Amino acid sequence: MRRNSKSQFKMNTPKKLVHYHLLNYTTTIIQVSIILSKIQSCYFDSH
Repeated sequence: MRRNSKSQFKMNTPKKLVHYHLLNYTTTIIQVSIILSKIQSCYFDSH
């Protein structure tokens, strides 16, 4: 039983990692786009 659960855990870990990295990536993109839009609006306001 223990061996089986360990192998299952090993199989699950990379998938969770990939999911976590994808989530991180998307949040970063969203943050960057928000910052860019703010910069654009500031630039257009000043000109």
